[in-house]
Amino acid sequence: MVEAVGYVRKFGKNGIDRPGQIRKIKAFAAAKGLEVRQIFQETDGSLGVELEARSAGEKLLKSVTPGDAILVTSLDRLFVDVSDALKTIRELIDLEIEILPIDMGINVATPPSLLILQAARTAELERHSLRIRRGKSARRTTGSFGGGKAPFGYDNADGRLVENPKQQSMIRKAIELHRRKKMSYRAIANWLNQRPGIYVSHVTVGRWIRAANPA
Repeated sequence: MVEAVGYVRKFGKNGIDRPGQIRKIKAFAAAKGLEVRQIFQETDGSLGVELEARSAGEKLLKSVTPGDAILVTSLDRLFVDVSDALKTIRELIDLEIEILPIDMGINVATPPSLLILQAARTAELERHSLRIRRGKSARRTTGSFGGGKAPFGYDNADGRLVENPKQQSMIRKAIELHRRKKMSYRAIANWLNQRPGIYVSHVTVGRWIRAANPA
């Protein structure tokens, strides 16, 4: 039986009923013959924050393994905008992890589905995120941080992102381990997570390495 993990989060000014989302996820899994291993619940503010930068989102990405399926009631519960969706889905395709939005009923973590997603869902997701992106754009002009959890390697210093020297050193070491010792993203994430207070997903590690070695 294919194992699955679920993800739910609040949405909108008053928040959507998370138990309602959980019931839908469990019912969908039962209908598809999937075994739900865990459901991650985003309980803090996540509006405008990309999946890997959210508390439960980061744990979700760290927990999934090849062959898993991610269940969510709709893509806008999982991603903040099209950019967030496309880059994460591309990474999960490489890891052979499915994403099953219940309102769509199909796995969108496939190359053909990426094209469909980009064409069919762009308008809906962009309308939802327009206000958020305008706010972020205004804050970027002043050099301020848009909120949420600061990405690994940085600290939030009174609304501004500043480099964390210790974490930046770890990122450089992670890139070097992959380059010289050919360590996998997951092995590098496990190595980093042995340190107290460090919690990094293999998806995040992959993003560092691709940024350091652009095609």
